[in-house]
Amino acid sequence: MNIREQLQKGDVRFTVKGITTYRSDENGEYGMNVTKWGPTCVTLYTFDMLGKRSIGKINYKNITIIK
Repeated sequence: MNIREQLQKGDVRFTVKGITTYRSDENGEYGMNVTKWGPTCVTLYTFDMLGKRSIGKINYKNITIIK
């Protein structure tokens, strides 16, 4: 199963190459919402506590699934 399929299945832990710090919400969750599942990357968005939308793209080749 490739990275895209594993992520689409949900409830999977992963890390992204080059990202060394992570910020969780008050519940300890790292929630992001998916805008688009592309052929080479996934587009994500989230809102901060003031309602500002943050958007980012993650290339599948930079994702490592944590078992």
